[in-house]
Amino acid sequence: MANGGFIGKRTVPSPTSASAVWGLNEAYNAILDGIYPSLSTPVLTNFLIIAGGGGGGQDDGEGGGGAGGYLNSYGSEASGENSASLSALSCELNNLYAVTIGAGGAYNSNGSNSSLSGTASDLSSISLTAIGGGRGGNGGDGSLGGSGGASGIDPSNANIVRAAGAGTSNQGFAGGVSDGIAANPSLCNSMGGNFCIVSTYKGAGGGGAGAVGASGPNNGAGGAGLASSITGTSITRAAGGSGRGKQNGNSAAMPTGSGSSSSGGGGQGGQNSGGNGIIILRYSSLFSLSNPGGGLTISTATVGSDKVSSITAGSGNFQFS
Repeated sequence: MANGGFIGKRTVPSPTSASAVWGLNEAYNAILDGIYPSLSTPVLTNFLIIAGGGGGGQDDGEGGGGAGGYLNSYGSEASGENSASLSALSCELNNLYAVTIGAGGAYNSNGSNSSLSGTASDLSSISLTAIGGGRGGNGGDGSLGGSGGASGIDPSNANIVRAAGAGTSNQGFAGGVSDGIAANPSLCNSMGGNFCIVSTYKGAGGGGAGAVGASGPNNGAGGAGLASSITGTSITRAAGGSGRGKQNGNSAAMPTGSGSSSSGGGGQGGQNSGGNGIIILRYSSLFSLSNPGGGLTISTATVGSDKVSSITAGSGNFQFS
């Protein structure tokens, strides 16, 4: 009998191949030992992963929160920061894939990360993390995040410029810089001190997945989000929250895809929360997705020859069968 049978030198398989002729008992034992290669068909899986958006600054006149980080592989559509789409995943049947959906940040708080991890069909590691959006500044700097939060305004001195939060490379853009106008601009410039107390607040916009947040003097709108058609319908998500004006300052409209009702949306300045994250998976309708052990909120729809599963809350595992 050839190698791999009952007689002769024992053949040991690799994770991807098993050469020679195998007896049923040897193949069975190798499968039990977890060293016999899988003959199952990999599940090609496109994804959209968005983290929770950052909350706006605490007070009126403060900066907007940054959008949650944005990772996309579907349809050659842009990933965050208008970068190229990522490669689809090759998932293995019956493997467990761990996911966490990041919550939107309360006002003056960053959003939380969303993540997906596990082992691909070729045994390589899958590790994808979208970074939570940065909070809008509350009298100080904006926070860095998937997209950065806009800076706040120091009410004691209009000449103090706070820094906007930076975005994460290939996930989102930076926030804008808020602008304060002194009650007595000419005296502020010449004498400083109490003459520089801010009277007009122009809060800037948080960064979005598709654009930088506008600075205070330039209307303070949140940065644009990105559109994805992974669900079969084009939807814009992960836009930055707009800043809040005060005492005749600007109050820009919130862009499409921002706020607590949008996935990964940044919160508007002035005690407004960011939107929760989401993970959307698109795969062949030949397969099914389940949540062993629970912990996830999942809805699945059929779109043409594919299934689309949207995971909107929780932490747990999914599995293809």
